[in-house]
Amino acid sequence: MGLMRCFLQIFIIGCVDSCLLITSGQAQDLTSIGDAKPLKITGSISNSNILYFANGLNARRDPFSYYFMGNLTLTLFGYSAPFSFSVSNQNRQFQQPFNQFSLHPTYKWVTAHLGVASMSFSPYTLSGHMFNGVGVELNPPGKLKLSAMVGRLQKAVFPDTTNLNSSATPAFERWGYGLKAGYQVEGTQIETSLFTAKDDKWSLPVLSDQLEVQPQENLAASFNVGKRFFRRFNISGELGWTAITANSNAAYNGLILGVFHAKKTTSYYKAFKTTFAYTGTRYTVNAGYERIDPGYRTLGAYYFNNDLENITGGFTTQLFQSKVNISANAGVQRNNLDGAQNSTMRRLVGAANVTFNPNNRLNFTAAYSNFQTYTNVRSDFDRINQLTPYENLDTLNFRQISKNASLNTNYALSTKKNKPQNVSLNFVYQTSFDKQGNNAINQGGDFYNVNSAYTIGFPKKNINVSAFFNLNYNNTATMQSSTLGPTISVSKTFFQKTLKTALNSSFNYAFANSSQVSRILNLRGTVSYTVLKQHNLSLNIVAQNRINRALNGTAITEFTSTLSYNYNFNLDKKEKEKLVNAHEMMKKKEEEERAIEAAAREEKRKLKTSVLREKKKALHERETILFPIPALSSKKLDMPDVAEIKKKVIVQQVINKRESKWNENDAIATYDDMEIESIKINQKGDIIIREQDGNVLKITANATMYESDIKITDKKGNVWIIFKDKKVVKVQ
Repeated sequence: MGLMRCFLQIFIIGCVDSCLLITSGQAQDLTSIGDAKPLKITGSISNSNILYFANGLNARRDPFSYYFMGNLTLTLFGYSAPFSFSVSNQNRQFQQPFNQFSLHPTYKWVTAHLGVASMSFSPYTLSGHMFNGVGVELNPPGKLKLSAMVGRLQKAVFPDTTNLNSSATPAFERWGYGLKAGYQVEGTQIETSLFTAKDDKWSLPVLSDQLEVQPQENLAASFNVGKRFFRRFNISGELGWTAITANSNAAYNGLILGVFHAKKTTSYYKAFKTTFAYTGTRYTVNAGYERIDPGYRTLGAYYFNNDLENITGGFTTQLFQSKVNISANAGVQRNNLDGAQNSTMRRLVGAANVTFNPNNRLNFTAAYSNFQTYTNVRSDFDRINQLTPYENLDTLNFRQISKNASLNTNYALSTKKNKPQNVSLNFVYQTSFDKQGNNAINQGGDFYNVNSAYTIGFPKKNINVSAFFNLNYNNTATMQSSTLGPTISVSKTFFQKTLKTALNSSFNYAFANSSQVSRILNLRGTVSYTVLKQHNLSLNIVAQNRINRALNGTAITEFTSTLSYNYNFNLDKKEKEKLVNAHEMMKKKEEEERAIEAAAREEKRKLKTSVLREKKKALHERETILFPIPALSSKKLDMPDVAEIKKKVIVQQVINKRESKWNENDAIATYDDMEIESIKINQKGDIIIREQDGNVLKITANATMYESDIKITDKKGNVWIIFKDKKVVKVQ
């Protein structure tokens, strides 16, 4: 332990120093540092203030609370240092400090984690456990990758000696050390990790035997290999091993790898996982196997499932020119691998999903899943007294069954740009029950959910209206309950969409055994104002009124108001100027459009009483006066579209910055194994993707595909943007 701790401390300190200091070996970077901007701040800070009021019940939260949060990145002469914080008046409700700070500086291919952080090496060693210390990741150009960490995993929690029945569990201070190395070449990846953790037995006073808390120690290792064959086959396997000491005060029993002191209470476990996948032209097949010994655990993870064996398989395919997409998977799991328990549980899981897109208006999705658990329970009495291994084989066989099914349909009533309309209908069914042998011992319950929605938009007026109806029905052996009611939502934007407003209301009834038990009215209003994409001020008000018949019709009212401000540091001076110019340009064009529309309406009124020749002449004169462009006689006037100007500005920003803030939900496709040569849109709106090797993939257009811009990314990081007007732009 001491040798590994010393090595990791030297390794991490050296890596951090190389990240934060410019040594003689980095002299070639001095010129670029001189040219870099001295200080740049990116990220955002925000403040939220919440007011709460309740009438008819005890308040469920404080009447006033505030939050200050920030995610910032400080860049000094090319050195990047992310920083995050969160401060609130709610921290007094937590035993551990709620206000925590962390720093994640990055320089070139070196990233450091300082303060409170988390790292993951392997699910069998270090897997997302928070620590307070230092971590480093080295990802240099080439084949070798290295990571390391050292820090405190757990603070000491002192026992309550005045109350031995207290629910507070004492804990020793725990420190952890980890190292991970990876080697990657084309088609092959090898990784290995080593993690050790130890409780400081002197961090707590002498404990009484009633507390049953002992200092622990752990050493865990993993080895992972992945290989890709012929661009189609992918095989991977990972082996995990752990040594866990339940009581490090026990007698010494040897040294492992020079870092771990084995004791009489040390136990050893192993785990193994492998996966296989084959990708065809229009289908994918995969299979997997995992086995984890009973008792396997690591102090580098908060929770770990052990004593299990999993066998899984699945496939996906596309049919009828990608109009039909089918995916299915199944798996079998069992426990009691060593036969030491009185019961053995087996789980059977199956799921299937079908998507059908016959045209660009209709979308249909169906899904089904089945989860079954088999448990064979043998009491000690039955096991001792059975005469043959086949006695009482089925008498205590329990089976739990859970089924889920869903149907979703979406249809575009109108695809007109000036008034799009859409309607959807969704149905969900869930059921569960228990059986012993062939007899049902627990009826379980059935759950039904039906919801429908209608939406209509008025883009020219920046108005969207939605209406929903929702029904939930739950049927159990002891009670039948249901909830139903409508919801209406209206949203509108003003001032070039910088001011966004929304108002929605829902009214629900709740029933139990055919009798009404409550009535709930919800009102929600939201106002948000954004200035130059940097300042955002929002107000959210929620009012709820409930009448509960179980409380003799007592009315309960709750009111919550949230005022928030967010400041974005991501824009520099040039970007601000571009946004200001674009804002002024769009404002000017909108004023011109309104003047043109007003003039056209006036002209139309006058032309009703004129002959056709006088109409054309008057129209020609009006066009010449309003704007200095050639007259178009009787043709429709082709003025620049404001939306088109916005898109040009956005495209220019993306190309210049070579980055774009996309929500993951906006990305309909990410192909890690494809090298895309070109992307085109056919007359039907389908997206045609051509790979470098000549393969062609078509993504069939649906009713909602072009409601927002689309991003497609291939494995080399090349990005294509498909705008709502089906224009394709390659960004990088």
